[in-house]
Amino acid sequence: MRRIIALLAMTMSFGLHAQYMDSCTITFEKTMYIQNMMKDNEWMKKYASNIPAENKEIFYLVLRPHASEYFPENTNDIRVPGLWGYALNKNQISTNLKDSIYAENKDIYDKKVRVLDTIRNLSWTITNTYRNIAGYNCRQATTVIFDSVKVFAFYCPQIKPSAGPDAFNGLPGCILGVALPALHLNWFATKVSANLKVLPKNYMLEKKREQHTNASLVELLSSKSSQMPAKYRRKSYYINAMMILL
Repeated sequence: MRRIIALLAMTMSFGLHAQYMDSCTITFEKTMYIQNMMKDNEWMKKYASNIPAENKEIFYLVLRPHASEYFPENTNDIRVPGLWGYALNKNQISTNLKDSIYAENKDIYDKKVRVLDTIRNLSWTITNTYRNIAGYNCRQATTVIFDSVKVFAFYCPQIKPSAGPDAFNGLPGCILGVALPALHLNWFATKVSANLKVLPKNYMLEKKREQHTNASLVELLSSKSSQMPAKYRRKSYYINAMMILL
């Protein structure tokens, strides 16, 4: 009898997750392995003992059929001396999936900026690797950004909007996991809820924010590259990759 009840419970759980969703709230844990970022960098080694090995942050992705909203659980930032400290700021992203445009609020160095542009056009390769994330079966896809940074993503076809954490998108289902090994950074969903989380009061406020496109943001980052060691200044992908980290 107990076995029958257990089987029924498993069937009901599978049936619930087998239903397609186009509106939900996904909780993501973003992990940055800060000391790994710094371990081969003589310029930053002196700061390593003053910071944690990793930093975990909670973000929410609120999905609707044609839009997504992405924001942090709180705005308490860990400050790390030098350039890497700015990689821990909390960004907010509002995406119009129907028109393929997005707006993002972020802090870069001493500037508060707002980026308005078309969403990333990523060329994905879908693999036959699968992984269960937050109770949902996901399939792996890979792509390369900024010429050499490989991205591993896991998307869920049951959650229909083509969205994901930190503006990753373009797959036939919502992305529940992203890993960038070269940048020591990942996002993984920990919970999917049918309830739509209320947006914070300060969500996407434009007051006192410098307006940018992706192209002008790269120019801004390039202008700040004098703070980096010469070997990093020569690598354009490094400056572009900071757009994700920031």
